[in-house]
Amino acid sequence: GQSFVNFLGLGSQRTLTVVNGKRFVGANTPSTAGGASPGLQVDLNTIPVALIDRIETIAVGGAPIYGSDAIAGTVNIILKKDFEGFEAMARGGISQKGDAEEYQVQTTYGVNFDDDRGNIVFSFDYSQQEGMKASDRAVTGEYLSFEAPSDPDSPYDSVLIRDSRVGVSNFNGLVIGVPFNDPNSPFPGPRSIDGIPQVPWAFNLLGGGLRDSNGNLTQFGPDGNIITFDPGQPTGSLVFKSGGDGFSIGDTNALLTDNNRQLANMIFNYRVADNVQMHAEGWYSHTSNTNLVAQPDFSGLAFGTPEETLTYRRNGLVPVQLDNPFVTDQARGIISAGLDFDGDGSPDLNADYDGDGVADATIFWVDKGHQDILNGTQFTGTQNLYRGLIGFEGDFDAGGHNISWDATYSYGQTVGTTTAGIIYNDKFSRAIDAVRDPDSGEIVCRDQSDGRCAPLNVMGFGAPSEAAIAYVSGVASATTKIDQHFVSLNASTNLFDLPAGAVGFAIGVDYRHEKSVYTPDETLRSADVRSPALSSGSAIVGSFNTKEIYAETLIPVISPAQYFSFLRSFEIEAAARYVDHSTAGGDLTWTAGGRLSPMEGLTLRGNYTVSIRNPSITELFLPSTDIFSRAADPCDQRNYNQGANAATRAANCTADGITQPFNSLIVNASQRGTLSGNDQLESEKAKAWTMGAIFRPTFVPGLTVSADWVNIKLENAIENLGIAQILEACYDSTDFRPNSV
Repeated sequence: GQSFVNFLGLGSQRTLTVVNGKRFVGANTPSTAGGASPGLQVDLNTIPVALIDRIETIAVGGAPIYGSDAIAGTVNIILKKDFEGFEAMARGGISQKGDAEEYQVQTTYGVNFDDDRGNIVFSFDYSQQEGMKASDRAVTGEYLSFEAPSDPDSPYDSVLIRDSRVGVSNFNGLVIGVPFNDPNSPFPGPRSIDGIPQVPWAFNLLGGGLRDSNGNLTQFGPDGNIITFDPGQPTGSLVFKSGGDGFSIGDTNALLTDNNRQLANMIFNYRVADNVQMHAEGWYSHTSNTNLVAQPDFSGLAFGTPEETLTYRRNGLVPVQLDNPFVTDQARGIISAGLDFDGDGSPDLNADYDGDGVADATIFWVDKGHQDILNGTQFTGTQNLYRGLIGFEGDFDAGGHNISWDATYSYGQTVGTTTAGIIYNDKFSRAIDAVRDPDSGEIVCRDQSDGRCAPLNVMGFGAPSEAAIAYVSGVASATTKIDQHFVSLNASTNLFDLPAGAVGFAIGVDYRHEKSVYTPDETLRSADVRSPALSSGSAIVGSFNTKEIYAETLIPVISPAQYFSFLRSFEIEAAARYVDHSTAGGDLTWTAGGRLSPMEGLTLRGNYTVSIRNPSITELFLPSTDIFSRAADPCDQRNYNQGANAATRAANCTADGITQPFNSLIVNASQRGTLSGNDQLESEKAKAWTMGAIFRPTFVPGLTVSADWVNIKLENAIENLGIAQILEACYDSTDFRPNSV
């Protein structure tokens, strides 16, 4: 439900959005669960369109005028002033398929009072957007994707795949056996199972998995019996196949989210004296969203490590005892045959997979996406924004100069809460270990120590009971709170006159205090849970303040009144701002440029600017947090001969024992990593120049055509080093050490 400006594609955190030239409270969460890069970006959806008079955009040159974050540019939203009257707008729409309804109502009322000394404007906005799933449309429900070709001799790096499906899992639960001596296994021969990371059992990701007597891969059917599993037509991807019984990510994607928004605003102006004007603003915004569908929590080797499978933590495979009463007789017979490693007609009862000294060969595993437990409908979000502003402006004469001044204080707060479904790891482990009560004949949990355990059936679509789902899952929430205090004092005057006009000068000081807090609820903080949507249970608390002083000048060199035949006008402008950041230290940002008009209707412009971006609270104070990400592995068959120095990359991949064609798992399946902040960060710096032209032809009134060339060199950039950058830094290095990754 948020919308951030990303000017010039440099990231929304490098575009500064201000309202009436003043700072506005941000809305981007400081956690890793946000949808934008870390920063204090302003949510455009909290600003009522009905009150907007115009929007000014300044490429790079606005940094010294407005401060940090304006590396790419500044968007200044200017509101209507002294509006009088009543306006109302209502609109509605529906797709030609009869869904995705949307409607909006806006009203604006303004009135002058006290002999027009004062003006007050009220604005209300209500909008509703109904959601829509990808499966509601054929083109998105089919889920087209580009994957590596299955033919190693293909001339293409990627080919279009129709009906792309995850051919290693499904929502029904893919049965995974451990046939270490199976001649069809990619890991033939006996294996030592002692919990170390390289435990390599056969699983469907590499073409193994439990097979029936005909050699077919298997899965649980709706009734719990074993049926054939069709992984689909192979591609060059380890994970994605075309067609088959795997699940389609298209079934878990939402094209539109249910969204409801209400805005209420007030703008007040009053002339308290002939040369003093008071103004005030009140802002309120409420947004609520509900997701229709989302990817579920997964239990599988594509997402979990071998250790996690053996202990069933996080996203490892689900271990199931062969005597589990939910296992049908038909399924038990096929699984028993798959667990018969030595071919004596019965499972190998001496196998000890986890090295705990207990024979557990009668365990098999289930690979499954738990769509029947978490389907995304528990994922909701609300955001409330409050902002108040009060200011005074006026002018006075001193020393033969007229001095204009203004003073402003604003306080803004954004509070957002996200709720999402979770699975309790301890309860899940207890619920999947089911037995039959010898007295009642009922299926119960083997461990009934908490007195509430309901046995969970993970075999068969829709198999879990409502009681089991309620026991193993729940809803957790996390709250984001952002506070901003902003004080601004400014003064401007004309210093002296030149032949072309007066030299303008402005000076000002700003103080800004920003604080962001991300607070997981008690469940996320204290329980062993996992959630596809929420960040970890680590709280984030951080704040900083800035003390800033700036000055700017405008020097007219040639004006139209001078009637030069070769030049109509020429002016020089310059500005500088010093920002003292409480954490990142002090930095100077400045700009110098000018405007030149050779003829009426044509203006040439350009400037050189040094700008900064202070590190965000997330970048400074984020504690070590688990993240999941995919990456373009540089040694994957599509990438190993790419890059700035392809020969070096290919040689390093080979030196590390990687042979081609190599299909990297991380290309298609998210892998776990960690991310943390760095309180030693300094500010980003950018050196930029721009040249452009504005054309306003006199023969077409109202038409403006502009074109600009912008060149930005970013130094000391603050980035989250993702797994892709780390892998590339290693395998593209001329000082690569094999087995170091």
